[in-house]
Amino acid sequence: MGNSDIRDFAHIDEVDMSEIAGEKVAVDASNWLYKYMTTTARFTRTEAYTNDDGVELTNLIGVPRGVRKYFQRNIQPVFVFDGKPHTLKSEEIKRRKEKRSSASDKIEDAEDSVEKSKYESRSQELSNDVISTTKKLLDLLDVPYTTAPQAAESQAAYMTMESDDIQSAVSDDYDTLVFGSEKTIRQFTTSSNSVEVMRIAETLSDLEISHEQLVLSTILCGTDYNNGVSGIGPKTAVKIVRDNPTIDEIREETGEEIERAEEILDLYLDPTVSDDWPNPKVSNPDIEEAREYLYDQGVDISEVETALQDIGDSSSQTGLNNF
Repeated sequence: MGNSDIRDFAHIDEVDMSEIAGEKVAVDASNWLYKYMTTTARFTRTEAYTNDDGVELTNLIGVPRGVRKYFQRNIQPVFVFDGKPHTLKSEEIKRRKEKRSSASDKIEDAEDSVEKSKYESRSQELSNDVISTTKKLLDLLDVPYTTAPQAAESQAAYMTMESDDIQSAVSDDYDTLVFGSEKTIRQFTTSSNSVEVMRIAETLSDLEISHEQLVLSTILCGTDYNNGVSGIGPKTAVKIVRDNPTIDEIREETGEEIERAEEILDLYLDPTVSDDWPNPKVSNPDIEEAREYLYDQGVDISEVETALQDIGDSSSQTGLNNF
């Protein structure tokens, strides 16, 4: 996740879910998927998503439950998976891995089922098995996806800027804003009937800064790629970059080296992205094939049956409306 200090920069509106109905969106797949995996692990018995080889696939319960919301709102998604992470993110990746490992170690020593499910949730990992089975299920549900060269949030942001079809990025990662996403939908995975909408144009106008200055402000506060400058929060960062619009001036003002600031600035302003992705579309899911696939993977179908039925009903209704 991008540094939560970014929230203090962002122009955020809470809107009713109906206001985004019918949109075409680029979804930060890892961010979205992890939300449903952790929820599944916390509130669903382990046997319901463990295959014959003992592999736990919480995603195969989370995906139908999560995708259902897109079908019901007639929102056409393109899911964007992470590619190879930038070398600057190695420390953040290491920190997250250690955190998952620590949670996993505590599962066996948990005193009760509630505590055990908490650590199960925190230990969830987007493994190769999780990614491959998620893609297979999306194929069966006729939902398009792509894999970014690097960060999914930068690819999704780019798609909102470069595609006439993609109106929004869907992600709880604040980095989508820093990467320049024209419109970002947050809190889509909650049970609420409202979502948060971040817009970069309004954000820059409110702060009276440029996109480059927004990135510099974020670097001062800290990102997934650096630790920031101790003692500098969002308000101070914005004031500094307004008065000192270049990295050299910022270094002189703060007396801090701010290591690799130029590289991080370039990463946000000119990320490695692809111009090739599938178009969003009205899906025609094969519910029976999806059900059989989930059964073969050891999923307790009773956990996803309602979601599968809702997807089928929604897609049928959408098809009738289009006809």
